[in-house]
Amino acid sequence: GRLRGGRRMKKKKKLQKRMSALLIVILALLIFYVSVLAILYSWGILTSLKTKNDFAFNKIAFPESWAWENYGVVWQNFVVTSINQQGQKVATNMFGQIFNSIMYAGVGALILAIVPVIVAYPTAKFPFVMSGVIYTTVLVTMTIPVIGTTPAMLRLLHAWGIYDTFFSTYIMKMSFGGMYFLIYYAAFKTLSKEYYEAATIDGASEYRILFTIMIPLVKTTIYTVFLIQFINLWNDYNTSLLYLPSHPTLAYGVFVMSTSNEQKLSITPVKLASGMITAIPILILFIIFRDKIMGNLTMGGVKE
Repeated sequence: GRLRGGRRMKKKKKLQKRMSALLIVILALLIFYVSVLAILYSWGILTSLKTKNDFAFNKIAFPESWAWENYGVVWQNFVVTSINQQGQKVATNMFGQIFNSIMYAGVGALILAIVPVIVAYPTAKFPFVMSGVIYTTVLVTMTIPVIGTTPAMLRLLHAWGIYDTFFSTYIMKMSFGGMYFLIYYAAFKTLSKEYYEAATIDGASEYRILFTIMIPLVKTTIYTVFLIQFINLWNDYNTSLLYLPSHPTLAYGVFVMSTSNEQKLSITPVKLASGMITAIPILILFIIFRDKIMGNLTMGGVKE
């Protein structure tokens, strides 16, 4: 018995040493990754504050003179001209692009964060036949790539008469599949059944249990998914280009500026200034949600 106990202790110590070495390697990689991002972001800020000549001869060091006017040039000339459904030219300034970005990224991220919750909850907590079908369908659609759907989607939106509207993008975002469904599924699986049983005894309906008990228990996960989806949609210019031609977003405006040949907007520091302006809302959103996102994912309550 002592020999077996000694062997177990040795195996345990070896495993702990391996895990410690693995954690050190992962930590080093994360530090390297964050350092690269910080360097690139700092370089972008410094470059956005350089003049054209300063950038030509000084691409890395601090600017010789701080060209704050680059941001003024962006603010005054950041206009996207598009053609609406009636064939009329529409000029959208930065205020309009910010509004379009909020309508697209804000509402779209909310839909992408909530819809998987509503589907994952009954799939995880109720053992009926369709729960297995839904779970399998999500796994299959994640492993099999679906390509070439854009032309069909464009024809469908035109046929329904909702092309070039925010409503059409909201419909396209109402999908419960993907990785975040699995995250919600795992979160609901770990919740104790006694929450549901206690609420049922008190006479709570299924909808009340979902919206007043279950969703608040996974709200930290919802905040995190919302932020990730908001960042993805905020930086998405393809959707605005294909599905919202007369509602250009800020990301699409940056894309247009990056390909502009206009003298004022073709300067690299000015282009980077537009990119920095686009990044500001993301930083604000992260500051607002940092406590909820970076906090512990622990939940109180009873244990099974």
